[in-house]
Amino acid sequence: MSRVLIGTLLLCAGVFRLTADPLDTWFLRHSLLIEDDVRTVAFGGGRFVVAGSEGTILTSQDGIRWTAKKGEQTQRISGIAYGNGLFVAAGYAGKILTSTNGVDWSPQWSRVENGFSGVAYGNGRFVVVGGSTPGRGGRSERVILTSSDGVRWTVRLRLPDEATLLKVIFAQDQFVAVGTRGLILTSKDGDTWITTKTTMTDSIWGIAYGNGRFVATAPHARVLTSTNGLEWKTNSVEIKGQMMSVYKVAFGNGQFVATGNGAKVWTSPDGLSWTLRIWNFAAFPYDITFADGQFVAVGFPGAVVTSEDGIRWTVRHSNEVDWLSRVTFGNGQFVASGTAWHVEPGGYVANQGMFRLLSSADGINWPIRYSDTNVATYAYGVGFGLVFGAGKFVTFDQVSVSQAKVLSSTDATNWTARIVNADVLPAKMVYDQGKFVGVGRRIWTSSDGVEWQSYNSGSLHWPSVAYGHGQFVAIGGTAMFKSRDGTNWIAGSLPYGPADIAFGNGQFVGVGESAGAPQVVKSSDAILWRKQPTPVGLTSGNHSLASVAFGGGWFVGVGEGGIIVTSQDGSQWTVRESGTTQNLASVAYGNGSFVAVGRRGVILQSGNLLAATLSAPRQTPAGFAFAIEGASNQVYRIQATTNLASGNWVDVETITNAQAVAPFLDRESPRMPHRFCRALAVPW
Repeated sequence: MSRVLIGTLLLCAGVFRLTADPLDTWFLRHSLLIEDDVRTVAFGGGRFVVAGSEGTILTSQDGIRWTAKKGEQTQRISGIAYGNGLFVAAGYAGKILTSTNGVDWSPQWSRVENGFSGVAYGNGRFVVVGGSTPGRGGRSERVILTSSDGVRWTVRLRLPDEATLLKVIFAQDQFVAVGTRGLILTSKDGDTWITTKTTMTDSIWGIAYGNGRFVATAPHARVLTSTNGLEWKTNSVEIKGQMMSVYKVAFGNGQFVATGNGAKVWTSPDGLSWTLRIWNFAAFPYDITFADGQFVAVGFPGAVVTSEDGIRWTVRHSNEVDWLSRVTFGNGQFVASGTAWHVEPGGYVANQGMFRLLSSADGINWPIRYSDTNVATYAYGVGFGLVFGAGKFVTFDQVSVSQAKVLSSTDATNWTARIVNADVLPAKMVYDQGKFVGVGRRIWTSSDGVEWQSYNSGSLHWPSVAYGHGQFVAIGGTAMFKSRDGTNWIAGSLPYGPADIAFGNGQFVGVGESAGAPQVVKSSDAILWRKQPTPVGLTSGNHSLASVAFGGGWFVGVGEGGIIVTSQDGSQWTVRESGTTQNLASVAYGNGSFVAVGRRGVILQSGNLLAATLSAPRQTPAGFAFAIEGASNQVYRIQATTNLASGNWVDVETITNAQAVAPFLDRESPRMPHRFCRALAVPW
C-alpha cells in the first residue's frame, strides 16, 4: 500500500514517483538499547552516529529521532570518525568497521589485536590509536594505525610497556593524540609522531580545539591548554572550593563544553575560566561532540543528551526507565507504563525499581509524568492494564502484596491515585459500551475507572481481552470466553493459547507462541478460530509474539527479540526490521503511527500511515512549485536530496495542510542538475 510518495524533479522532464512503506521504518524514541554504556559519538554525512559497549550503533539526522541497528560486531566500539564520505569505527581487540551511511557496516582487517580507543580523520588519512593487548598479562601498548581508505591499514607505531593512547583529534593541520601518564603526541601526517612534554602524570581523557587553543582534560581537576599542540600549560578546575574531575571536552558555538564526574558539565570560552553546569539526570559521560549546531553527549547507562548552548540539556535517551510493559493511546496522547532503576548515592540497586508513567503527543518526546514514591521490587511496580476510556487514562500499580493504586488522568500529565485492596490486578483492560473490563487472574469491571468490582475467573489466567461484534472476548490458555456485559461469560476453545488479542477489519486476531515458534489465530465471529500461517522467517528460536494492535488498516504484532510483524488481513504477515533485539511487550496505534515499547525502556515508533502525495512540479521564475495533498491539519516535513542512493535527506521546510492541500515552492531546485523531494507525515 502506498503511503508516502516521493516526487522526483528532473530537469522538468517529468515526475517519477517512488513509494515508501511507513511500517518498514521504525524510529528509536527512547531506550537503553546500549545496556551498559554509550562510548563514542561522531557526525558526518548529515547524521550523528553513536556506538557502545555491545556493538549497537544508533544513527540520527537531527539528534532527536534515532534508529538503532545491531550488527555482527557485538564488542565494544570506542571511537568513530567521519571523512571522505566514510565512517570508521574502532574498538575492542583490533576491530575496525567502515560504513558509508552509518547504518550498514563492514569489518576490516586492522593487522593487530589491540584495543582501539580513538579515531580521527585529516589530510586525507584516518588515524586509529589504542593500547592494551588481550592476553599479555595486563601490560599496556601504545599503538597507532593509519589508512587512506579505511580498508587497508598500516601500523605506524607499536611500543610495548608504554602509556596507552585514549583519544585523537585533527586540528590546526595536525593530529594530536592523548593518553595515560599524561602522554601527548603530535603528527602532521600520521606517520611520524613527536612526544610533547607536560607535567601531567594522570590520564588525559579528552581533547578539543577552538578559538585558537587546544584544550585537554583529565581527572583530579586538571585542564591542559596549548596554542600549538607542543607546549602545554596545566591549571586546576576549582568551583567554589571544590576540585572537580573533568573527562571529555568539545568545542562549538564559541565555547568549550567539558563533562565530568557527578554527571556535571562545565563551559568555558577560552579553556581557562570555567563555569559549572549540572545535568538533571544520573549519567556518567563518556564522550561529547559538537556538530550541526548542537552538542551531543553520550554515556552510561545508554544516555544520549543534546544541547545547543552547553547549558540547557535535553535527554534523548536515559536511565530513567528500564522496562516498559504497556502502551495505549487516547485523547491525542500516547501513554506508556513501566519501571525505572532505583538509584541511590552508591549506585543502582539490583532487583528494585520504581513505577513510571510516560506520555507523548507526538511519539518523539516522552517526559515522565508520574513516579511512585515507594521503592518496589520488580514483582510489583510494573503497571497493569493501561487503557483509555470515558475520557481518561486508567492503570493499576501494585504497591504491596495486598494493596494497589488505581491511577487515572484526563490529560496524561496529572494523575490521581486511589488505594484499593487487591492482591491480583488485571493484566489487560479494554473500554467499550460505557464499561471498563479487565482480565487476569480475576475479572475487573468499572463504569468510571474509579470504582471497581472484581470476580473470580476460575483457575485460569486470562492475559488479554478485546471488544468487537458487540461482545467482549477474553483468552486464557486454550480457552476463550465471550461476554455481552463483561460480567457473565460463555466459554469456548482455541487451537492454542495466545498471549494477546485485538479486533479490526471485522476480525479477532490472537498472537503468541507455540512449540518455540510464533503463532497466530483469527476468527470473524469469536466462535470458529483457525490457525494462520507462521510469518515467513520466524519459524523457530526466540520469536514469540507478546502483543498485537490494530490501526490504520493494519494489525501489528511485536514480541521477543525485537520482532515486529504486520498484516492487513491477519493471515499474511510481513516481518519488519525493528532495529532492536530487545523484547517488545506492548504496541498501540494513534495519530497515524504505531508505538511499541519493551525491555531496556525501548520505545519505537513507526512511520506515519497518513498518506501524502506530491503533484507534478510546475516551473516558475522562483523555482519548482508543487502541491502536497494529505490529511487536513497534518504536519509534513519536506525533504530533498540530490542522490537517492545516499539516503542523505535534508529538511527543507515544515508545513501544515490546513485544507488537505498545501502549496510548496522549491527555490533551490533550479540551481541543481537534479533534485528529489519527498513529504513525510510527522511524526516520521
